[in-house]
Amino acid sequence: WYVFMGLMTIYIVFADPETTPLFNTVQAKAIFVALFLFFAFIIYRSFVILLRMELDSSGIYMSNYFKTYRYKMEDIESITSSKFFFFKVLRIKMKEKTSLGRSFKVLYKDIYWEEALQSFPILQQKTS
Repeated sequence: WYVFMGLMTIYIVFADPETTPLFNTVQAKAIFVALFLFFAFIIYRSFVILLRMELDSSGIYMSNYFKTYRYKMEDIESITSSKFFFFKVLRIKMKEKTSLGRSFKVLYKDIYWEEALQSFPILQQKTS
């Protein structure tokens, strides 16, 4: 979406008015740029900031798909769950700032999260 709509926005902004008669006014171009920026922000805040989480007995592994960081379970301050449309999101808040920030958001499925809570009782204590 970013690539297609970004290139289309660049084309509309810099195209000759005779070539694109639909977007030949400054107001139309400004509206198109504003819509692109608005939806880019929505997509970023909704999906790009999501991280990958893995658990084992030595800690919690958080990945932004480029680097993976290991944190101790004791460093977790709280875990809250919420719904975002039809997705379920965990927000993991750390006691101190980490390389990936102070809080993480990850998607989860109930069956896997229940299994993790049974396997690691410390997570049960942190969940609110």
